[in-house]
Amino acid sequence: MERIKEQMAVESKIAKLGIPSLIFYLQSFRSTSSNLELDVHVDDQMTLINNLSQEEGANLALAVIQTIRAYQYSSKSSRGESRKLFLSLYEEGSELIVRFEEEGSLGDPELLRQQIYNVVQGKKMKAEQIDPTQASFELRVPCGA
Repeated sequence: MERIKEQMAVESKIAKLGIPSLIFYLQSFRSTSSNLELDVHVDDQMTLINNLSQEEGANLALAVIQTIRAYQYSSKSSRGESRKLFLSLYEEGSELIVRFEEEGSLGDPELLRQQIYNVVQGKKMKAEQIDPTQASFELRVPCGA
């Protein structure tokens, strides 16, 4: 019962993000058959709708979706085991941070890095690799300007 309550709290935080395409994708990800389990953490009281224009919100949603897909297809789990991707959304100063940390990656880290940098190309955001030895990246989006 406690696990259900925790999941409902996460779903509620995702719903408050205010970007319909991002909300739909994150909430429906679990229902798709995937070799990647998505664990989403959203800061309390976070709403993106007030901090981003409609275009910036659409770009953010697209970047998050494409980054998750890059993780999804960049490596294979062994013997059908599920890999886990931790996705965290929080604010740091005047930036929105979307952090991706993969547990159990067996893929090509250079290919993943190239795919993620391609995702943000031409957008008002930047991608940074957190640790060169791990499949951990952040998307940094200026907001509230």
